[in-house]
Parts: sequence; C-alpha cells; structure tokens
Amino acid sequence: MKRLLVTGHTGFVGRHVLAVASVAKFAARWEICIPAAEYDLLEPASLEKAIDEVRPEAVLHLAGLTFVPDSIRDPEKTIQVNV
Repeated sequence: MKRLLVTGHTGFVGRHVLAVASVAKFAARWEICIPAAEYDLLEPASLEKAIDEVRPEAVLHLAGLTFVPDSIRDPEKTIQVNV
C-alpha cells in the first residue's frame, strides 16, 4: 500500500477527498497519512518534520490559495504556498 500525504485535508476539497478515500479501489492502493502535529507549508523545518513522520510516496496538495484578489496583492506568497 502506498502512503499519501494530503495537505489541506480539513478544507472543502480535502474533506471530500477523505470521505471518498474509503472507496474500496482507492483504499486498497493508498493509505492517507496525516501528520500528528500541525505543520506550516511556509516553514521548511515544520514541513520536513511532517514529511519525515509520514514518509509519503506521493502528495496531494489541496492547501493552495485560491482567492484571486489575494494572489494579485501578494503573488510571492501565493507561489510559495501553491508550489
């Protein structure tokens, strides 16, 4: 079984992904792994700790910023978070 780290698992899309993840075909191939402690995508040490804990084989990044006016005001932060 492959380990999958899902960022943004408490957001709108993330909650639905977790609900769908119980479907047999998906659950047979992937184990969704959520770090025990909260982590910050913009803090490399925090993110490294989460990845070391989970040791994922793949990441489903759902913690991106989506509000266009904010991305225009602060494009650097949007790129940091989304990429």
